[in-house]
Amino acid sequence: MKILVHQPRLSYFIGGGETVPLQQAEILSQLGHKVEILTSKPPKYSEIYEEFKIKNPQVLLHELELKDSQRDIYKEIPGKDWSRWDREAIYFGQTANDFYSLANDYDLVVTHLLSDSLFVPLKYNNVLHLHGVPSKWRSFDEIFLSRPNHFVSVSEYVTKGWRTLYPLLRERSIDTCYNGINSNKYLNQNKTRDIDLLYVGRLIQIKGIFDIIKALGVLKQGGLKINKLVVVGAGPELERMKSESQREGVDNLIEFDSNIPTKKLIDYYNRSKIFLCPSYDKEGVLTTMLEAASCGCAIITADCCGMVEFARSDVNSKVVIPQNPQSLADSINLILTDDNLRKKLVTKAANDIKESWDTEQTVNRLIKVYEKYVK
Repeated sequence: MKILVHQPRLSYFIGGGETVPLQQAEILSQLGHKVEILTSKPPKYSEIYEEFKIKNPQVLLHELELKDSQRDIYKEIPGKDWSRWDREAIYFGQTANDFYSLANDYDLVVTHLLSDSLFVPLKYNNVLHLHGVPSKWRSFDEIFLSRPNHFVSVSEYVTKGWRTLYPLLRERSIDTCYNGINSNKYLNQNKTRDIDLLYVGRLIQIKGIFDIIKALGVLKQGGLKINKLVVVGAGPELERMKSESQREGVDNLIEFDSNIPTKKLIDYYNRSKIFLCPSYDKEGVLTTMLEAASCGCAIITADCCGMVEFARSDVNSKVVIPQNPQSLADSINLILTDDNLRKKLVTKAANDIKESWDTEQTVNRLIKVYEKYVK
């Protein structure tokens, strides 16, 4: 197949909608499919995108630069206001008109944001990947949803969420293809685990970041010693996180980092005992949760969203009550004080990933879906 990935944020932003398309493009191209990427030329590329470019010269990259009058959008904090993504999709889509007028035919044009699909010319077979559930219904999305020819959802939870918000999708076919991870890349290196707790992700409220801060406060009051929590990520709630951690008296336990290369991220995974992902809304199956589990972290997540399509409490993880710092604190305390439990959860999670969540398996399932769309 000849596939174009239309994704303007892929070159500079780090999130599931950016890392997953890169992983899929890499494997699709390695399996003999012709993959091209259409993305933006930002003020600064992400480390992950830079690594991808070096490692995958076989993937043809088309980088389009926004007009000078539009480039102020890069100064806006990503994730704070959803309209920012829509405006960027419009700017980029307008810029892409010339590209599409000269482009060769593609079997599929793949998008990862609904508003991006609007700018894929109708002559192309458009596949929209649904990575999460919108926070609210929007009238113009009813119109946008008529553009994609096909839909791929990253979890059953995400499929249900979209169909609940937009009943018109109940009449459309949505294929579920879970995102996987490269388990040969995200390996347990058997390092000393000198970090008790790790969080990796955008710093936004629905990720449960303030529940983590409050849980630390509960643990401190209970006398459990935490050597540190490492928070890897960026987002609009960074300053509030720092303020809340001071209020809880745990600011000395938290270390912040952001925009790190993959090698350093894998090192964090391998040095951490517990990976925290207590998101309570909109999420599919978090890629970071799978990466951390593959590297030997014990997983604590919330009984919510798509995470429980991987996580089974007391089998391969601990699943806590959503938005409940006490429940989160109890599970942290249990895992940190019971090495046998932690090893049991870690071993089972790593085996589950090898058996069902490795990218070679998930991308092969995706290929079958794509081939069905082409036929």
